[in-house]
Amino acid sequence: MKTLFAAVLVALLVVLVPVASARPVCGYLRGDDGHRYRIAVLKGTSSCRTARGVFVDLFAGRGTPHPGPKPSQSYTQVGAWRCFYGMGSWECSRSHGRQDVVASPR
Repeated sequence: MKTLFAAVLVALLVVLVPVASARPVCGYLRGDDGHRYRIAVLKGTSSCRTARGVFVDLFAGRGTPHPGPKPSQSYTQVGAWRCFYGMGSWECSRSHGRQDVVASPR
């Protein structure tokens, strides 16, 4: 029984460790609302420098708001990035969703 448990534990670690390292955490930024946000790359080849730059510009008010008919359909354009806010987090994407970066509250 202990051997089976150990084997399952090792298998889970082998699967989960690459997933965790595939999403680098790029540090923390203070948002325009005063909250501290953790910046991370979710998908694609964006660098941490790019991810942080997008959110520095967004939090400094350098984006262009695009209101939608519903709050869930509104976004802010920051350069080539479209940034959406929902459930307390910001997610920005470009290249039709092939590049995603996120700012989630700490």
